[in-house]
Amino acid sequence: MTASFDPSRTQWGRLPPRLSGASLRKRLAELRESSEPSVTKQHLVSRVILSRFTEHGHGGRELRSYNFVHGTWRDKGVKGCGYLPDWMPKLSSSMEQVWRGVEDRLHEALDAVADDNSDDHIPTSVLQETVALHYVRSVPTRVVAQRAGVEAIAGMRSYWADDRREEAVQEFLRRFGRPPLGRDELMQMVNTVVQSHGQQEMEVNFRFRAEELLGRVSQSLSSHPVEILSPPKGYEFLIGDTPVVGYRNGTRASGPASGLGLLAAEYLVMPLTPLHAVRIPAQMELNRVTIGRRELEELNATQIRNAYREVYLRCSATRNHRFVEKRLGEWEGPPEIKPLHTA
Repeated sequence: MTASFDPSRTQWGRLPPRLSGASLRKRLAELRESSEPSVTKQHLVSRVILSRFTEHGHGGRELRSYNFVHGTWRDKGVKGCGYLPDWMPKLSSSMEQVWRGVEDRLHEALDAVADDNSDDHIPTSVLQETVALHYVRSVPTRVVAQRAGVEAIAGMRSYWADDRREEAVQEFLRRFGRPPLGRDELMQMVNTVVQSHGQQEMEVNFRFRAEELLGRVSQSLSSHPVEILSPPKGYEFLIGDTPVVGYRNGTRASGPASGLGLLAAEYLVMPLTPLHAVRIPAQMELNRVTIGRRELEELNATQIRNAYREVYLRCSATRNHRFVEKRLGEWEGPPEIKPLHTA
C-alpha cells in the first residue's frame, strides 16, 4: 500500500504531570545520597537497532558511518557508534538499567516488524517506548537541560546575593575572617559557592528529569497508534545519532533544541532497520505503508540535518552512500555538550 500522510488529522494530548511536592523532594534526596560508577560509553542509539544496519565485514559485523565533524567514512562495529562519555554526567549506571528495561524487549519487537505477516504480534508498546527513549536520550534533550541549567544558576546567584544576602555575608566572614568590602567581593564568593553547589544540583536534577521524562513521553505516546513505514523497492533508510525526528508543516525545526518540542510536532519518525521506520501518531491503528521516493529522501535528509556527529547505513548501501555525499551541506552542525550549568 502506498499512501501520503496528512498530519492535520493528528493531535497530541498533554504530557502527564510532573512529580511535585514531598514525592519530588524525597526522590531528589535519594539521588543526592546515591553513589555509583559512571558508564563511559552512553549510546545515543540503541545497539539493538544499530545491529540491524550491520553486515559481515573484515572485523565481524559492521556498518558504515559518516562523521560530519571529520568528514570521514568508516566501517565499524556498533560498540564504536553513537555514544557520548557523559550524556548523563552522574548516576549513569542506574539510568542505564532504566534504558535496558526498554531495550531488552527490542530484539523481539524488531523481528516482528521485519515479518510482514506478523502485524497481530507486533508489540506496539515497545515501539512507542523505543521512540520515547530515543527522544529523551538525545543531544537535543541534553542541550535543553544545559540551557535550563544556566537559567537556574543565574537564579541561584540572584537569590544568594539578594534574598539571602545576610547569610552570604556571614559565610564570607567565616571563610575570610572579615566582612566583604563591597558587592563585587561578595559576589565572587557567591559565584564560587553557587558554581560548586549548583553543578551538583544540576546533575542530580538532570538524572531525575531524564527518568521522569521517559515515563511521561512513553505514557503520552502510548495513546497513539503507530505506523510501520517501508521504503520503495531498492531503497533504504539510513539512521543518524539523533534518530527521532519531529515534523511540522512550514518549519525545518526537528526537535526541542531547535524549537520544536514534542507537543509542537505533528508526528515523530524513527528508523528501525534499513527497511523499516516507525511513525507516531499514525492515522489509523497499526498499519504498514510503503512511502514514495520523495518522502524517503526527505526522511533520510532530516536524519542528516538532525545528526549530532554521525549517520549510519549498511556497508553495501551504495545508493545511501551517494545520497549522504550529495546532501552533506544540509548538516546543521553539532551543538556543544558542556557541563549542565554552562550554555
